Amino acid sequence: HISFLPRDYEWVLREVTQACVARTIPFKIVADRELAFQKIAKGESRLTAGKSCAIYAGSEDTCRELIDELEDRLAGLDGPEILTSLRVSETVPLFARYGAFLEMYTADEHGFQIHAFELMDGRRVPDHRSVRPSLPDGVKPAEFYTAALQSRKDRGTEIGAAGLTVDKVLQYSTGGGVYLGVHDGAT
Repeated sequence: HISFLPRDYEWVLREVTQACVARTIPFKIVADRELAFQKIAKGESRLTAGKSCAIYAGSEDTCRELIDELEDRLAGLDGPEILTSLRVSETVPLFARYGAFLEMYTADEHGFQIHAFELMDGRRVPDHRSVRPSLPDGVKPAEFYTAALQSRKDRGTEIGAAGLTVDKVLQYSTGGGVYLGVHDGAT
């Protein structure tokens, strides 16, 4: 995924199109600048917020090569975090997610149909779609993904760095939210 601000729509469209068409990699991007704005609006679903462009690299090697190329092509790009995916670039808002992109289902432990991800051996495992990046069961992540995950863990959170502890979420939004917490012993 790539997140970007509406002002950069034409630039991102041009660069992603050139990079993906040269490699015959499928991708999708919001249809226009107005839809790019909606993707970063405060009321957008936290599961889809910021996802203005999706690229289906097909393999880990192709994904890594594309990340490198897009870091060069989109140097200086700014965009919001995508909660459902892991940021895999320090310089450009590029994110990766292991999950299904075709409509595919499996049954959960209660027999309900849920989104699924198909492994290389043909087994379907649940594709958990939440506001935190997660790996489907049975997936061994690429080295670049593991490194980005470790970097994120090492950095910690801005909230933690500010000495805040969050006890309860009062209201979520794509702009952050309202929380109840403790700072220097005060609620």
